[in-house]
Amino acid sequence: MITRREEWMCAQALYTGVIPIIGDGLDENIDFSFTNTETITTAAKKWSNDASDPIADLKRWRKTVQKNGFVNCNICIMADDVAEAFTRHAKVQKLLDTEKYDIAVIKPRELMDGTTYIGTINGLGLDIYTYTEWFLDDWTNPAAPEEKPLVPDGTVLLASTAAAYSRYYGAVTLGDKKTDNFSTTEGVRVPKSWMEYNPDRRFLQLFSRPLMVPHEVDSWFVAKVL
Repeated sequence: MITRREEWMCAQALYTGVIPIIGDGLDENIDFSFTNTETITTAAKKWSNDASDPIADLKRWRKTVQKNGFVNCNICIMADDVAEAFTRHAKVQKLLDTEKYDIAVIKPRELMDGTTYIGTINGLGLDIYTYTEWFLDDWTNPAAPEEKPLVPDGTVLLASTAAAYSRYYGAVTLGDKKTDNFSTTEGVRVPKSWMEYNPDRRFLQLFSRPLMVPHEVDSWFVAKVL
């Protein structure tokens, strides 16, 4: 559960620039002031339309990150529907036909845990992937929980493995029955164990206070293309 929460926090930080912190008596947003985003609203420019130009869009967004974030994007994560539209697009197919220049290659292969490698645009230095994973949103509308994809439908994310990201962990304060007092522990995972009797049994519990932090909010780009 903790690992999945960390993954969800990473996805929220990257795709929205905001990590919601919601719980009993707690409703806050950690806002990283992320602005490198674009939504294509013109029908002719959506990637599902042959009049659009996905390669030109990727070049433009990559250049924006180079200008404002000072890194080269080398990873592109597409939602499943975007990857389908991209690989079928006439302009992309035409680019793939220029084999002698080795500008791009599309050779999908399954990796691990929902990840699929789609191909590489060598001319841009971009490796393209899809990632298929879901989470249960039971806080937006508690009366009607909804299963949602970690990678939002219709989106493209350009990122750099050279950018700075951190996983921080807050201290965990727990009560100690032996000392009848509290103790605070620093750690990624903090375990607690205790016994109860009649019937005899041991309880195990694991605590963590994670926070995913992207340090350079101009080092990636998110676009809604469908």
